[in-house]
Amino acid sequence: MSTVVCRPVSPASLRCRCISAFIIVIAGCLSGCGSDSDALAGRVAIEVSVQIDGTPVTDGTLVLRPEPGLRCPLIPVPVVAGVGRLEESAGPVPGAYQATYRPSAAGADISEHLTNTGRVDPTSAKSNKRPAVGVPTGVVTPKRPIPLTIPNSNPATLTAAFSSS
Repeated sequence: MSTVVCRPVSPASLRCRCISAFIIVIAGCLSGCGSDSDALAGRVAIEVSVQIDGTPVTDGTLVLRPEPGLRCPLIPVPVVAGVGRLEESAGPVPGAYQATYRPSAAGADISEHLTNTGRVDPTSAKSNKRPAVGVPTGVVTPKRPIPLTIPNSNPATLTAAFSSS
């Protein structure tokens, strides 16, 4: 069995160790972290037509989830009468995404209630602006996400064609 001997550490030595650890942590953060404005500098405005089985959708939200490796947050796109639009400042960066469509129960835009994971933000449940729950009767919904590539053109015009089966 080994014996551990604890020696007192001088205040100067402890201060030096703390400063060194702090410098290492800060240097690591600065070298590995880019600013969000740099990562999203190439955003484009988009106009997307959203269809299910070839028919334009009703009001809702198209959610663009970036593929791994694409430095971009989740992008909610409000859809009105089958068309979603975003200005360049809120648009996605060109690249590959998985797209899902969520019809709104009462024609309300739910994008303000979404988090970066695409789930409803729990803090919105504490406010008076709660997202609509459920899907209206008779509304066709897509069964699975689809791949969607945002081109490097500004504005980018594309179609998100979902299937109900």
